[in-house]
Amino acid sequence: MDKLSNLVNKFYASQMTGESIYFDVDDIISLINYFLDNKDIGNLNKVIELGFALHTDDLDFSLAISETLIEMNQYDDAWKILNEIVDEDDEDVDLLKINCLFGMDRYDDGMKIVYKLIHEQSPQTEEILVQIAQWLNETDGWHERAFDFINNSLALYPDNFQLKTQLCFYYEKLGDTKKAIDMSKALVEENPFAAEIWYLLARQHVTCLNYDKAIEALDFAAASAQDDLNLQYEIQLSKAWCLSQNGSYIKADECFDDLKSYQEFDFVDVNPLAAKNCMAMEDYEKAYNLLEPLKDIDDLDKHTDSVAVLGDLIVCCIETERRDDAIRLMLYALKNYPHEILEYLSNYKLFSTQKDEAPQDDDDIVFPEELTRLYLSHNFNNN
Repeated sequence: MDKLSNLVNKFYASQMTGESIYFDVDDIISLINYFLDNKDIGNLNKVIELGFALHTDDLDFSLAISETLIEMNQYDDAWKILNEIVDEDDEDVDLLKINCLFGMDRYDDGMKIVYKLIHEQSPQTEEILVQIAQWLNETDGWHERAFDFINNSLALYPDNFQLKTQLCFYYEKLGDTKKAIDMSKALVEENPFAAEIWYLLARQHVTCLNYDKAIEALDFAAASAQDDLNLQYEIQLSKAWCLSQNGSYIKADECFDDLKSYQEFDFVDVNPLAAKNCMAMEDYEKAYNLLEPLKDIDDLDKHTDSVAVLGDLIVCCIETERRDDAIRLMLYALKNYPHEILEYLSNYKLFSTQKDEAPQDDDDIVFPEELTRLYLSHNFNNN
């Protein structure tokens, strides 16, 4: 059992027995991150309360708590803690205050702290400007602020690669794909080993439906991302999807299969895409085997498009002559997603949509008559 697991079990035991157990600051921060990652808000709040009881005046604890509250969008609570910190000259405190003020829509107040850091010529100013540029880019409705801020920052640090990257992100988010592509190309010329920029360029080519160029950029990204396993995984997944969109179904199938070797592999995210590719190859048996484990996941909607999964699984059942499974899944889908499933399945043109037409009897498509009647009755009852 690893250190984190031991720490979590120790916390659970203290909660069950009511025994007072000491946790140092690092332990509290580890528990905060654990429960935050697992979205366990109840235990997260208990850890925060415990941390306050044990480490009220500790700077690292105060920073960790403030960062957590900001991530939970509890800006007022974070602001109170940050303003109680004695060491007001700490740049980590300044950065969190800026983030907090932006979250409270107090942009001008946040910028006063930025101007102070620039005036003081802090060694971390350049890094902080990059972080703020990223926040502004990620905040809806703040495009103009992001553009002005990034350009003003580049006037101070014209060679900063990360600021140039943020400007590229700005154009991408703005929808100016041509300018974003031009900037990405200039950036990879400046640094040919910047895997994240190659990946960004691939994404921009996908926006233009240029999958060949996207795949080429992803290959460069893969060659430059040897030390970043998470990025390698994202690159491989993106390449598999692009190959499928480009009609290279066999190569895409191989790429999807290769993803299983990665520690980051999550079948809930990957299997619907891999199954869709198999269906394009008319390998409905493999597609069925990929989709079938997903139907029993309680919170499937949080991970993927449940309607698409159920619809594709129904189609696979039809094509592989799993009559009872098809009817059972259709009844479940009609109960939970009555309008969405009818619309989704209509794209496959498996069923007649005319009241006076008899069920199809196509040699190329095998499906039970009961399923057709089920589809028709719900379709016309909802029209």
